[in-house]
Amino acid sequence: MQADRGKDAKTAPPTEVSGAVVGSQLLPPLGRQQDDIAGRGGRRPVLLWTSIGEGRIWTVPPFENRNEVATFSSPRERTWEGNEDVAAPPYAGAVSRCASHAGSRLSKLRARGAALRVLPSNPADLPAVDGHVHIVGTGAGGTGCWLDLSSGLRRLQARLLLRSIGMEPSALKDDFDRLYVEHLLARLRESSMGAAVVLAQEQVYGLDGRLVAGAGLFHVPNEYVLRLAKRHPEFIPAVSIHPGRPDAMDELERCLEGGAALMKILPNVQNIECSNRRFTKFWERMAEAGLPLLSHTGGEKTLPVVDPELANPRHLKLPLQLGVTVIAAHCATKSALFDANWFPDFVEMTRRHPRLYGDNSAFSVLNNRIRGDTVPVTLAEPLASRIVHGSDWPVPVSGFWARMKGYIDGDTHRKWRSHPNLLERDYQLKRAMGYGPETFTRIWGLIRPRHSGAKRDPR
Repeated sequence: MQADRGKDAKTAPPTEVSGAVVGSQLLPPLGRQQDDIAGRGGRRPVLLWTSIGEGRIWTVPPFENRNEVATFSSPRERTWEGNEDVAAPPYAGAVSRCASHAGSRLSKLRARGAALRVLPSNPADLPAVDGHVHIVGTGAGGTGCWLDLSSGLRRLQARLLLRSIGMEPSALKDDFDRLYVEHLLARLRESSMGAAVVLAQEQVYGLDGRLVAGAGLFHVPNEYVLRLAKRHPEFIPAVSIHPGRPDAMDELERCLEGGAALMKILPNVQNIECSNRRFTKFWERMAEAGLPLLSHTGGEKTLPVVDPELANPRHLKLPLQLGVTVIAAHCATKSALFDANWFPDFVEMTRRHPRLYGDNSAFSVLNNRIRGDTVPVTLAEPLASRIVHGSDWPVPVSGFWARMKGYIDGDTHRKWRSHPNLLERDYQLKRAMGYGPETFTRIWGLIRPRHSGAKRDPR
């Protein structure tokens, strides 16, 4: 969009923003153009939104209220006020209505450093998102995180993972939680990604709903992830709740109110039987709120496993039947030679459950020899339209087996095999494998569409 569209500004009260979005439609600027679309100080803005009457505005400052969706049923016009490159609102009255509700609030946002990025009319032009990024912490700085490094094997594992993302293991003895987040933000801002889904990590609970003391490798509280997302607009928060814990419903409401965009669980690690009818109300509330579920499926070798069978995607039938949108992490692929092969089950389930998706996280790792056979299937329709991108940061990324299997050429492998930015390396390798641009933006249409926990029709 051009920097100056004075004649558009007079159609609505002037505000301190440079554009707005109503439903899925682009509106011209409502006032003077603010910062360049590339952002200030070299920081790339990303798409976030806040409730504005019946519409939404996409902004980049840290603010509390996000994820409000509005749709308009009137026919879409291709031009508005003569600007052919701007997708108009379904009816011009939407502009005044949004602006009248938004003026004072957006002025406050502007005072806090607000800039605005315009949503492209082509969904493929949306910023790419890494939908599977782990937050890790030791509890330094009072974050509430913990990391079990009691054994030599776990300390070795931690050192290898840190070195894979370019951090020195000595950071574990310092203000680690802050250093880890700063390092992740730096890599994210240097990459082709516009945002990342950052994951909380639930603890392990027994069948009786009690916390299992001493179980698990690490813990990341929901409050910490939600706080990070408010502070850093590049972060999309994914909370983690065991539906069997006594306060599960209360915690879900707290997370919805706090701005949760997804929920992430590892059933085989956290001892969650998703098919248990005792969790029906929990899944129903997620469906009502439009909170999607990112659930680990398939093999797992990084974290201690409680029950391998719980990673079978067929356990996800109950939340799917109750209206929850589910992303099966890793597409139920094997992580090691002797893992159960549930990928065919996942593929078959996508044919019967339109709300089931899969992510390609950990598809560019050294054990790609195991997962590699599934790549051509995920690249072909109808499954290709159900795949979203994820790296599984900080898990190491390698294109070795992709090269051996002929999914990428030698030049691509040599160019990216030693690239210091793991996020970018994973992105480039997957683009070379054949994953289209929509794979990296599809999650925008899946994450929670309301900030307030208001109900929606789960049909």
